[in-house]
Amino acid sequence: MKRSTSLRFILPVLAAAFLLAALLSTDAPAQSGRVNLKTPTPEPTPTPKAEGPKFVPDPNAEKYRLVFATRYRGRFDYRDADELALIRRSAFDNFAEGLNKSGVEGYRVVTSLKGDPAVVALGTEQFEYAWTETASPDEFNKRGFAGSYAQLSKKGFLLAAHAFLYGYCQTLFADRCDYRDFFLFERRKGDEAPREHTTVDTERGEWRRKGATREEALTDGVNAKRAEGFYPAHFLSKSEIVLEREPPVPALAETGTEVRVVRSSTFWESDDLPKKVNELARQGYRLALADYEIAVMYRRAGQAAPLGYVWLKSSKKDFEGELARLQASGSVFRMTYPDSEGRRRALVFEQGAGAARREYRVLRFELQTREDDSGQFLETALAPASVDAQKELNRLAAEGFAVLALFDADEYKFGKQGKGGERILSEEFGVLLERRR
Repeated sequence: MKRSTSLRFILPVLAAAFLLAALLSTDAPAQSGRVNLKTPTPEPTPTPKAEGPKFVPDPNAEKYRLVFATRYRGRFDYRDADELALIRRSAFDNFAEGLNKSGVEGYRVVTSLKGDPAVVALGTEQFEYAWTETASPDEFNKRGFAGSYAQLSKKGFLLAAHAFLYGYCQTLFADRCDYRDFFLFERRKGDEAPREHTTVDTERGEWRRKGATREEALTDGVNAKRAEGFYPAHFLSKSEIVLEREPPVPALAETGTEVRVVRSSTFWESDDLPKKVNELARQGYRLALADYEIAVMYRRAGQAAPLGYVWLKSSKKDFEGELARLQASGSVFRMTYPDSEGRRRALVFEQGAGAARREYRVLRFELQTREDDSGQFLETALAPASVDAQKELNRLAAEGFAVLALFDADEYKFGKQGKGGERILSEEFGVLLERRR
């Protein structure tokens, strides 16, 4: 299966053939499991630390901030896969640095896209962040993730977000594939108590009963772990699920709740997950989690009222009008959904739940990246038309709107600007906000 990317840090400057050769080069540095911890390493000591003064956020601080990599080592005309990897690492390091600066001030990640950008919200606690990237020739094997998470969970970190960065396979004399994934980890500042997690997968066959499909095997595994107090929290792929102690939906921990794992059953990048989700929804099952070609659904005991789900694509010509119609019908936003490239360009709405009416707003903004005068660094800022995006975000928050999710609004654009023909990489994003009536 061919999978590619439009990640802002993988710059579309070179010819396609050269880019492919660079990504698949056997000389590319191994990044699997590389942990980037932008917080002080805890000093091993048995002596309990005295509690400091309780954190109090700035009462005049804005509710929301946009965080993205602003300056990192790199250039548009990179030479090979090694340099491309260094550019990407530098960008993610800068992004994590921004998150940690905001975390000290009481901001926590609400939503992010492939790591960067992110929206953070002001709260009453401080947070710390770390990231890692995995590299693997196998789409369903995130090499290095298990070791990285084991290391970080011992220091109090939990997985906050996972995103597929890119993947490509080339067949010459043998298959050569390269798949990259980004992982963001989070902990409350100073809370180093170890965290527990586990996984369920179909690749090693642990949960395969005789005659069971992969979908049934994942369902069996999830329900066995639920009995032990672990609940599905993140998908690594359509074959592996990370489970943690805190359920993403409280109903998953209730006695009598039925839980099902649903997977797409088609090939050649034809995703039939929406169809399968709606088949179960008509039986009263609701979405708890979803990622490309896989979802977890649940049904409370005694509740079988039919539901329905609509996938609204951000590329739809009448996107704003369709969003207004969904709002008028009482539909409720549940999550974003990625495509085969990891771009979250679909918003999933639930129908028939009888929930309180919602009002939705969309704020769009554009980021532009250019080389600095030295040609050694790349700098990213809001485009001129988007300089007031953060101010508008907080104006909507003052009116009672809350940020739900970031989504990919448009493809990246690479062009020239100004008399000197300065090269600029642009990408548009959207923020979905909700106000309950």
